[in-house]
Amino acid sequence: VGYGMHQAWIYSTMFDDGSVFGISPVGFGFFNEGMSLAYITSIVVYSLLLLVCASVAQRAADFMWRTSTLVGCALMTCVGTLFLIPPEMGAASVWVQVASGLLTGVGSTMLLLAWGVAFSNRESTTIAINGALAIMVGFAIYSYVIHQLSYPVGAAISAAIPLLEAAMLYQLKHTRPQDGPNGVLNSGLPINVSGFVVRFGLPVLLLGFALGIMRQSSVATVLTGATASDL
Repeated sequence: VGYGMHQAWIYSTMFDDGSVFGISPVGFGFFNEGMSLAYITSIVVYSLLLLVCASVAQRAADFMWRTSTLVGCALMTCVGTLFLIPPEMGAASVWVQVASGLLTGVGSTMLLLAWGVAFSNRESTTIAINGALAIMVGFAIYSYVIHQLSYPVGAAISAAIPLLEAAMLYQLKHTRPQDGPNGVLNSGLPINVSGFVVRFGLPVLLLGFALGIMRQSSVATVLTGATASDL
């Protein structure tokens, strides 16, 4: 449910067609879908920060699993989301969206990785099942709650999601299994990095593009023409 809430936040902010926040696109993707400046900034920060954290995985995990980090990142994501709620403000809107992208890019990256840490000591079957269910939970929260509410109520709920996530992650800190021998992550099996990237990273990369296109099409095209009864 907690990871599904993060997915719902992604749907409402990253893939918003203007119905939740009403921000105007500054560019268009492969399928002519609008992309806000906040989205573009956030996804660049998100990608770069993920690469940095991947290079220092154990130290990053130790850092992001601290209570102060969880609270700080939740507040950053919440404030960055709130920046998108006010109506367009002319030239100032550009800087507001950039600031929103920076805050949500850093905050949401850390929250997402914190969910990875929360799942780290679970069995692979549990991770796979709960990961798949989280996608369904996230889309249900977005389509039946956030998308159905009028502006700015849905946007305010979206901004509150990171705070709820942090509360759930804090609870998991005290109920999860014991930490691994080297910190909050288990040491894992030794791997060949180059082989791992080809055999695991490449399929995930391709799946990520496919899933992103499906999300964008569903949120911006299918969902906008549907009512609650259709869903």
